[in-house]
Amino acid sequence: MTLTAILAFAMAMFLFSATPGPGFFATTARVLTSGFGAAIGMLIGIRISDLIFLTLALTGMAAATEAMGEMFIVVKLACGTYLIWLGYCMWRQPPPNAEDEPNKARHGLVRSILDGLIVGLSNPKSILFYAALLPSFFDLAAIQAWDIAILTAIVLITPSVVDLFYLIMAANVRRLFRKPRAGQILRRLGAATLTGVGVSIIIDR
Repeated sequence: MTLTAILAFAMAMFLFSATPGPGFFATTARVLTSGFGAAIGMLIGIRISDLIFLTLALTGMAAATEAMGEMFIVVKLACGTYLIWLGYCMWRQPPPNAEDEPNKARHGLVRSILDGLIVGLSNPKSILFYAALLPSFFDLAAIQAWDIAILTAIVLITPSVVDLFYLIMAANVRRLFRKPRAGQILRRLGAATLTGVGVSIIIDR
């Protein structure tokens, strides 16, 4: 791999990450409803999905994944429906009890990671990005172990920097709504956003 190709891919990854998509709206909704820590868990799940797509692309399986056709449509419908259900549950969630926060934090991390993984794997644009764009930057047949390490670092670090910037802004907005009534409004806004993500995943082609 050449330095020019590496920088070009990093820039493409940055622009792709900076464009709001299902991951952006889902993590923002999680910040608004459950706080910064829960959104970090979801962010970890999305990064895991990125690593899965990168692995598929490097092993030549991305094209097969893209060609799954009807099977992928079923996966999209299932993931979208799950996110709509999560949004519904958030909408009906009662105001949080301060005494319950430690238990929520302890038991919610794994669920947040799984939610992020679902959002990432059900995003068709991510599949297209890795299946079509990655081969245009690099000769995948000639990639060595050191090249894979560089690509992995780019895939993990570049979008995480962008996502953390968005999450910090959303967390600052959440701090402005500390009163119970305002917090309930913000939580329902997050629930509506998460439901919208599920709908967009279902109808996106």
